[in-house]
Amino acid sequence: MIQERTATSVRADGAELVIGFEGEAPSAAQAVLLLDAAGHLVGVDLGGEGFGRTVVMLGPHEAVASQRGSTVVVRPGELRVPAAAARALPNPYL
Repeated sequence: MIQERTATSVRADGAELVIGFEGEAPSAAQAVLLLDAAGHLVGVDLGGEGFGRTVVMLGPHEAVASQRGSTVVVRPGELRVPAAAARALPNPYL
């Protein structure tokens, strides 16, 4: 079972991509960016085992076409993805 969090916002803070979400998430350092066929960010898989696996989704799971590893910083209510703003914005899912 995966714990899914829905993204509530996405914005740039310099070169960082900042994704707002509701609920809690693990403080993962390594994550997997979930991308659609055009390279837009659909979600972020924060990993974990069993019930501890968490994803923050901007779009539908069906839109995921590829994955790319990334380092993220998890803070209460937001994910920060370094050097990702230029590739991820604008985002068609929010």
